[in-house]
Amino acid sequence: MQTSHFADTFLMFVPVIFALIWIGTSYMLALVSGWMELAKVYGSDKLCTGKVWRFQSMRLWPANYNGCVNIGTDFDGVCLYLFFLFRAGHRPLFISWSDITAVRKVKRIRIFNYVELSLAQCPSVKICIDERLAARLVEASNGKVSIPGIGK
Repeated sequence: MQTSHFADTFLMFVPVIFALIWIGTSYMLALVSGWMELAKVYGSDKLCTGKVWRFQSMRLWPANYNGCVNIGTDFDGVCLYLFFLFRAGHRPLFISWSDITAVRKVKRIRIFNYVELSLAQCPSVKICIDERLAARLVEASNGKVSIPGIGK
């Protein structure tokens, strides 16, 4: 049985179509979540030299970045970058400890408690992270960030 020329041509372009949809969706997610807005201010290629926690989760409303965020720290601040498959449209971020201006605990209906971070140069975008990750960041900041009821 011989396949049609149209079917052969279509099958040849399926990977290209899939890649375009993947990249387009990633860019759209970066736009609606506020990641692109953060990248205008905090976009950086700086590599953090301290502790790194891979495959973490965070929320930038309305987007949930579940298990695809790598978070690194050093003396100056915190780095946020996505797993390479999801990085299109998501420039790596470096946020200095002094720019984390407001933090508050947020209780959720599910089993996890979250902490909401506000940033000095981009106050309209709120970053929500798990309470346990927030405690690690407080410890890594060496007293530069404090969250009532968490950490030292």
